[in-house]
Amino acid sequence: MLYTTLLSNKHGYSPDSVPRSNSRVLHRLLNEKSQPCRDAVRHVILIHIDPVSDVLGKCSLIEDAFVLCPLEETVLPRLQQLPHLRRLHCDAHMLTYLDRSGGILPALTHLEVLRGTFETPAQLRALAERIPRLTHFACNQLREHDLALCVQILQRIPALEVFVIIDVLDDLVLLSPEREAVFEGNLRLVWVSMASYVEDWVQGAIGRVDFWQRADELVQRRTSGTSEDGAFRV
Repeated sequence: MLYTTLLSNKHGYSPDSVPRSNSRVLHRLLNEKSQPCRDAVRHVILIHIDPVSDVLGKCSLIEDAFVLCPLEETVLPRLQQLPHLRRLHCDAHMLTYLDRSGGILPALTHLEVLRGTFETPAQLRALAERIPRLTHFACNQLREHDLALCVQILQRIPALEVFVIIDVLDDLVLLSPEREAVFEGNLRLVWVSMASYVEDWVQGAIGRVDFWQRADELVQRRTSGTSEDGAFRV
């Protein structure tokens, strides 16, 4: 049996649901004799481990990556070289680096940016120009005035099927009527509440319902006219 999911993090940086890194296991995975094991890896979650670039460079068939690590210069090129990478969860600053690099993420369809605000022109350019197949985008930090940026993204990227705002604290009661009106007027814009990013990612990696599927189903109901009036939350 070959495992398709690799979960690893440095002690003290992430939830107990992700096992602590074992340097011997990683070393064994990355050595020359473990090519069949590396080729089996499709999903990785890497939280503050070293070296991230080695894992990304040697597990070349990765399809889904959750990477929360310092984005040193070697990490982005490794991501760009993964021909089957369809889903990426990463720091928001990665988009700025992607714009500067001039490269692309050719197969990526789903992008979730965590930590750090999403607001710069460089990040918007990266979304529109450097990720040609992007259909699903999510971010988790949004300030009061940033909803205008959401609308701008939806207008600039017509191929974007779903735009998700993630809320882990469930502060929906704080939404003003003006903010609710923005969600109600944009059928592809969805507010998703969850208890844990990592747990949700794991559910998707093992083929169960994750936030992307919940958001997809709501957008389908909204666009077909079968959802409740004003429904934009899942």
